[in-house]
Amino acid sequence: MGEHRKGAAVTDLDDWYRAYRTVYEDASRGRTVACPHCGARSLRLLFVVRNQDDEDGTAAFWCDACLHGLMPTRAPVPPTGERYVKGTESVPDYSLITGD
Repeated sequence: MGEHRKGAAVTDLDDWYRAYRTVYEDASRGRTVACPHCGARSLRLLFVVRNQDDEDGTAAFWCDACLHGLMPTRAPVPPTGERYVKGTESVPDYSLITGD
């Protein structure tokens, strides 16, 4: 499934990280960037925080269409980041993309 760039294989996980960086930098791009797994333009990135004004939280990144995504991880919340106080978020039970 990977393609070759400069002699190195690009994995599905690399594609997911590229999509994450794009949406992280501009949350409005989530509906314009193609899902690395299914191609749908349905990516979601949200941050679960303890308090509404926290500067960092747990990032959840997935595709609403195929329910695949990256493992949630701690990250700074960008200015355009969608944030939810823990317990108010609605993150589906999506399949995690791994480097295997």
